Amino acid sequence: MAKDKAKKPDDEAAPGVSVGGSVSGSNITIGNNNTTNIIQPPPAAEIHSALGAIPPARADAYVRRGNIEEDLRAALRKGGVSAIVGLHAPGGTGKTELAYRIANEAREGKLGFENALWLNVNDRSAREVAREALRICGIQLAPEATQSDELAELRHYFLHHKLLVVFDDVRSNALGELHSILPPAPCAALITSRVQQMAGVKSFALDRMEPDQARELFVNSLGEQAVGAEEEAVAKLAERCKYNPLALEIASRRILQDRGMTSPVATYLKKAEARFEALKMHGDERWNMTAVFDISYNDLAESDRKYFRALAVFAPDGFSPRAAAHLWELDEGGADDVLNRFRNLSLILSLGGRFERYRLHDLLDEYAALKLSAEEEEENASRLTGWLVALFKKHYTDDAGNAPEAALEFANLAKMAGWAERAGKGEALALLATQPHNWLYNYFRNLKEWLHWLSAALALGIADAGLKANVRKAIGDVQQFRDDRDAALVSYNEALKLFREIGAKLGEANVLQAIGDVQQFRKEVDAALVSYNEALKLFREIGAKLGEANTLAALSRMLVRTGKVEEAEKEFTKIIQMRRAIGDLYSEGADLGNFAFALLESGEKAKAGEYALKAREIFEKIKLPAIVEMMDRAIAASRE
Repeated sequence: MAKDKAKKPDDEAAPGVSVGGSVSGSNITIGNNNTTNIIQPPPAAEIHSALGAIPPARADAYVRRGNIEEDLRAALRKGGVSAIVGLHAPGGTGKTELAYRIANEAREGKLGFENALWLNVNDRSAREVAREALRICGIQLAPEATQSDELAELRHYFLHHKLLVVFDDVRSNALGELHSILPPAPCAALITSRVQQMAGVKSFALDRMEPDQARELFVNSLGEQAVGAEEEAVAKLAERCKYNPLALEIASRRILQDRGMTSPVATYLKKAEARFEALKMHGDERWNMTAVFDISYNDLAESDRKYFRALAVFAPDGFSPRAAAHLWELDEGGADDVLNRFRNLSLILSLGGRFERYRLHDLLDEYAALKLSAEEEEENASRLTGWLVALFKKHYTDDAGNAPEAALEFANLAKMAGWAERAGKGEALALLATQPHNWLYNYFRNLKEWLHWLSAALALGIADAGLKANVRKAIGDVQQFRDDRDAALVSYNEALKLFREIGAKLGEANVLQAIGDVQQFRKEVDAALVSYNEALKLFREIGAKLGEANTLAALSRMLVRTGKVEEAEKEFTKIIQMRRAIGDLYSEGADLGNFAFALLESGEKAKAGEYALKAREIFEKIKLPAIVEMMDRAIAASRE
């Protein structure tokens, strides 16, 4: 008969655990009265996906931006990575607004994607952006997860979902690791950035608005009736805003504040024309052009900030790399590096054409000027003035055919002349108005502005007697060109007196030749011959071949006007040979043209036509269309 097993006492019972409720942080007994404390993490918070949560657009209504939209959609449908980069302004061109529109279409399934994932990059690192992506996608990792774990999990998620991932406002700080968070296929990425060149990214340039798009934006905000009532002011305001969408939005909102006024658009236009700082709405930095541009400026190294500020000294028409290098006190290689950085950051743009030239993006020239201190402005303006004076000194007798770089500098010349006048620098203004004499007289032909510079320089005071004499002589040249011969003679005689006082024979000879030209025009033949012969003697004495050729050309025209055509032609052949020896193509054309006009006046039409045709060929070669037209008229007159 089997015996019952004896019961073990309670303290020998099999080990067991009795749990009532949560044991996290509780003391519990595990057999033999052994007690331990079990620590467990609290329950995980419930995570929800936020896919498709796209920030609201800032604009009142979206304005379609043209072909770039379809090009962008087509690229995204193919997969891979695409980018929008605003090339005509570093900020405010509407990159984010266009991305909003594309992202919403993706969320709605219109582009073949399941959804859209919107990520604000701004000044954050790639890891911070990756963590935000995981959170939005509803993915939670253990606290001890490494960056590699995070990236692997994110990549796994992307591989199993077809998303359009928008990386908004990618800046330089994120570029190094950007590739690590770009989604693989079947996803696609849309990147908005002020940085142009990003490895592996196909770039789309989003330009400023067109005039009709700018008008549509104003209509969306103000209404058709308000825009129609001030159509001209609206067009001028759009131009003043450089068709920058953000600037236009700011303008429209400011106008809405004054909609009770009779002419609110014109009222705001006056403010915007006077001050760049008017392009803002108070209380919100998103509606402030200065704050928007500060983002790009503050991202620069201090040395690049200084280089950027210095560019404010140039005219909006642009600058050459050599001018920038001189301003920055860098060699051409160093300046090229800076220019490439600035291009890539959408701070400057290339002007295209035959020659390498750049300018600051729309509105950034005004912004840079605000950053420039008075001391920096004077330093940079003085440096640019010196560069311009040296450039035109080097190419004093050249033309646009053999010195095209000089032909592009009138706007900078005018801006520096304005600065010198405001700063009270008479001698600097005099140099700017006299060193490019031949260019101002023969090529630029902005006589009203030139005469103002010359007169202002005299009014400010010029200590150097030779420079003062050159200014007087140049004033006479402008007056003669305007057919104000009496005033020209007064100016020439004042210049002649100064040149003789300091013994400047070249200046004296140039003035004598100019006086002879006035006398020849007045048909004062004997007086003109005296002036020309005195000038010719001085030119030959000092070996000034250019002046000698100019005087002989004037004498040859006198021979024509006195009926000695055959003798004049013989002398003229020698003059052309001198011009070619000097390499003065413009003056050769001028001599041929002036000789043709003298022949026309004398009734020698057939001969006049031959010389006018030769002159035309030269002026067409050196690209002076206004003088080409003048020669065409002379040729037509010779055939009547």
